[in-house]
Order: sequence, then structure tokens, then C-alpha cells
Amino acid sequence: MKVKSIIDKFFTYIYRKKYFAICICFFFVCSLSLYAGTRDKNAIFYAKYLKGIKLCLDGDYRRAIDSFNDLAKSDPNSYYVRLQLASVYIMLGDTENAILQLKKAKKIDPERLEAYWELVYIYAYTQRNADFQKEYTSFLEKSREKYPSNKDILSELGLLYYDSGKYHEALKVFSEILENDPDNIDAIFWTGIVNLDVGNEDKAVDVWEKALLKFPDAPNILNGLGYTYIERGKDLDRAKKMIDKALEGEPDNAAYIDSLGWFYYQKKDYPNAEIYLNKAIELQRDPVIYEHLGDLYLKLGDQQKAKQFYQQGFSFFPESEALKLKIEKYGFEN
Repeated sequence: MKVKSIIDKFFTYIYRKKYFAICICFFFVCSLSLYAGTRDKNAIFYAKYLKGIKLCLDGDYRRAIDSFNDLAKSDPNSYYVRLQLASVYIMLGDTENAILQLKKAKKIDPERLEAYWELVYIYAYTQRNADFQKEYTSFLEKSREKYPSNKDILSELGLLYYDSGKYHEALKVFSEILENDPDNIDAIFWTGIVNLDVGNEDKAVDVWEKALLKFPDAPNILNGLGYTYIERGKDLDRAKKMIDKALEGEPDNAAYIDSLGWFYYQKKDYPNAEIYLNKAIELQRDPVIYEHLGDLYLKLGDQQKAKQFYQQGFSFFPESEALKLKIEKYGFEN
């Protein structure tokens, strides 16, 4: 079983999109916002704003920057002018100056969300992982203050806390969701995952067993509980049934296929383990699957393949302590 990082998911989303399309969306959002923020300004200010918009529409971004810089000089505390400058810099591919303008916008009005969100996109696109985590956390925390009952915001915040290793905060957020929505399957699933990661395996099992009584067909709960029993070497036949049932609902889910492969590994059915673990890694790169494949080939006496999967996994996921330890343990450093 593996859990895909929220950051990986966000990066995947960003990279599938045209960066220019993101810029266009940002441009029009900023344009509308800027109109709302400047319509009460004097006529000269608004005329300069319209001039900047016209220059942008004509593709004359350098002159547009000059026009909006004039606006910034006449009103240095205009939040919307800073957003508009950032949008033009993005059009030019100048992310550093865009970031600078967005940071200025945040200082001007730290309660508004637009600057946080656009910084999240830029950091994701430019693969600035640490900045992304920090900015996305700030964005979600601010959003939570404004919309405290929004389950989507709470869920994303809980996932980000989990991904950042803030397990206590993550549990608090998922508990908050479940207080208002006790049947929220995703919150139940993540409550179990976080408990596993803090070493409270019995609590995770209890949460998931109770959930299955109410939701016997929930694939993520079936896989989470089944994999946990497989890791324990306990109730393997029941665990296999859970994994099979999860796969009925999501036959191409790499996590569930990995769980099935790991079941066969625990049963010492190495040919079937090899089939399913290789199928899982073909569907999705994941440090746990790489580790499972390395472990499998060690069992089969193929040190070269074991080394290949450990090292390959570590090259993609250098933060994986498990892969690092396996490489060191078996002398696969070189």
C-alpha cells in the first residue's frame, strides 16, 4: 500500500496544464479583481489601468509593466495593482519578479487570498517544494479562518499537515471533519493512516473495522485494513478478500495492486508477487513499491535486480528513509 503525496498530486496537476493557460486565467482573475478595487479611484488612475489592460491584450507586456508601475508609484498600497503586475511578469516568464509583487500584495493585505493562491501555483510549477508547502499551508489556514465549515478546505489542510509530518495537527483537522460529518469516508481513511504513522496501529485498525461495518464496500478502507493485516502477518485470507474487493471497485489502483503483490510475498508465492508488484510500479512510481520489489528480488537471490529497485526508488524519492536503510544495509551504495 502507498499513499500519494499531496504535493506530488498538485505538481502532477500543474505539469499537465499549459503554463500559459494558467497565466491567462490569472490575468483575467486579476483584471476583474483590479476593476473592483479601482473603480472608485480617480479617473486618471483608472485610465492608466485601462491602458495597462489594453497593452496586455495587445501582447505589449513590457509597456504594460511600465503602465502598472506608474500606478504602483501613485498608489503604493494598492493590492490589486501588485496582483496585476505579477500577472504580467508571469506572462513574460519572469517568476522571480512575479513572486516579489505577490509578496508585496500579501504585506499590503494579508487577509486576502489571491496572492497566496498565485504563489502556490508559481512554487508548484517551479518545483520549489519547501516554498510550496509553506505557502499552501498559509493559504489553507487563511481559507479555514474565512470558511471554517468548508470540508474541502479542512480536508486539504489535513492532508498537507500529514504530508509535512505534522501528525497531531492532521488528526485534529480530520477529527473536526468527523464531528460534523461522521460518515466522511476520506476523513475516516486518513484518521487511520495518520494513526499508523504515529505508531498507533491498534487505533487505526479499530477505526477502519468500525467503518467497514457501515461501509463494507469502501475501497480505501478495505485496502488500508487489508494491507495492515498483511504487514502484521495476521488474518491473511481475510486480508486477501479485502484487497480483492477493493480491486473490484478500482482495478487499476497501484496501491491496491501493490497490496495484493505484498500478500503473495507474505505467503511466499513469489511468482505471483513478482507479477503484481511489477504491475503496480508500471502504473505508478512509489517508494514503498520500489522497496517491496527490492525485498522480493533479494528473496529470489537476484541481488542485481534488488539493487536496481532500491537505488532507482531512492533516486526518485531521496527522502525515503526505508530505501536509504536498505541500500546501506546490503551495501548497495555504489
